[in-house]
Parts: sequence; structure tokens; C-alpha cells
Amino acid sequence: MSTSLKTLVTKLDDTCRAAAERAAAITMARGHHEVDIEHVLLALLEVADSDVGVLCRRFDVSASGLTPETHVDDYRLELNLDTAVARTNFRHAGTTYTREIFVSAPDQVIVMRLTAEGSATLSFTARLDRPAHFDTASAGTDRLTLSGEAIPVHDNPGLPVKENPVGIRFYSELLATAEGGTIKSEAGVLTVSNAHTATLFIDYMLRPEVIARASNALHYANANAAAKPLVKAELLNDPNVYPPPEVFERLYVVTPKDQDLQRELNRQWTRVQTGQ
Repeated sequence: MSTSLKTLVTKLDDTCRAAAERAAAITMARGHHEVDIEHVLLALLEVADSDVGVLCRRFDVSASGLTPETHVDDYRLELNLDTAVARTNFRHAGTTYTREIFVSAPDQVIVMRLTAEGSATLSFTARLDRPAHFDTASAGTDRLTLSGEAIPVHDNPGLPVKENPVGIRFYSELLATAEGGTIKSEAGVLTVSNAHTATLFIDYMLRPEVIARASNALHYANANAAAKPLVKAELLNDPNVYPPPEVFERLYVVTPKDQDLQRELNRQWTRVQTGQ
């Protein structure tokens, strides 16, 4: 089903129609190629009695802080190649704000650290989200979970949609810590209020209790020996998930081939493919 843009515009009320026109003007003024939700929100923020303005006042959000005219000093983006930390700094109304992001494959974790140095503090909400086929929930007072199945979308162009599409099942966690202020997790939304420093850990899977929860949710084994007591007995006793010792005795590790051998294998395979 397709709907023309003209038809959609005619269904907008006066406020939204004016905001759409203003969003187009903002897009052109910034040299952007297409109107995005950001441009529409900025246009609606200019209208004091719009729903967006009402929501900002209801949740004590400064609309001026969301607009491009918000004045900041000493704005700096930095990527340290020695520490692999991406850092953003800026100063606003006498307070210096810093955001640091670090990703570690060996530790299986994404870390984001937010800091406010000055008279102001940090207050924000965080959610775990993806386009489709997921469930999110609060866990305890400081965690969120995200689980579901990554089902392919239009992975066979030109062919009928699969009757029973299957994707990779996934499980993720977010943990928040704070210095000063409070943390609350409720109904899939994590709220940090009046903190001087907040740190978010995403997919910190080396912790036994976390990888055990992932195994219990996905019915997959994990290699963390300390997590075994926390894994459901039905999984530990399932030979298809945790193979028994006699199966492990027949397993072996495939080691990487050296470059010379790999090149020779590639040459021989090319000869087979080309018939030479």
C-alpha cells in the first residue's frame, strides 16, 4: 500500500502543517539533504503551545537546551588511539560536561561514562531499543534487559515473504552506576537524576551472573565456568546444549593456517574453479 505525500499533508492540522513547512526551511538552511524527525521537532519547539512544548514543561525539560542556539563553549571531540576512548567535552552555564565511550571485545562490554563538573548535575533517561522483534524490561533498580530475535527483513528481494522467518536470538543488559543522585529502573526505562557522574555498562558478559541469564534466556551454552551454578539445571543436563565429557574427548581445536599455506590453498582452489 502506498500513500502520496500530498494526501498525508492534507491530514495534518494547522500546527503540524506549519511545522512541516518550517522543518523544510530548517533543512535547507542547514544544507541537509532530507527532512528528518530532528527538523520537525526543532520546528515544533518554536511553537509554545505545541504538544512538544507541553511535554517539555511536563517533564521539566528545557526546550532552549534542545535548540541549535543553545550556547556552549570549548566544544571538543577526541579519539585517543592509545586508549581507544572517544571523548566529547563542552561547557554550558558554568558546568563542564564530558562523555567518554570505550568498547572492549575481549571484555565483551560497551562503557559510556558521563560527567558533570560544576554547579549543575546529570539527569537523563535511558532505554534499550531496536527496530522490531524485541522485548525490553527493567531488572532490579539499576538494570535494563533487551531480548528477542533478529528476524531478517526483505532478505530475499523479489521473492514471497517467508511464512516462518527465523533469526538469531539475542539477549543484552544495561547496568547503570552513579556518583551522587539516584538511579531508578521501571517499566523498561532507566532514570538517572541529579548525579555528578553516571556510568553505563552494556553487554558486560564476563560477569557470571550476566552470561548465565543470557544462557537461560537463549538456551545457549557459555564458556564461563563460574556461571555454571547459575545456569538452569535443564540446560546443564541437555546434551545438545552442554555436551557430555565423552563428546568433548572427540573434539579438537582448529588452528589458523599460516599465510604461505593459506595462499597455496587459495591458488589451488582457484585452479579447481577455473578448470586449469
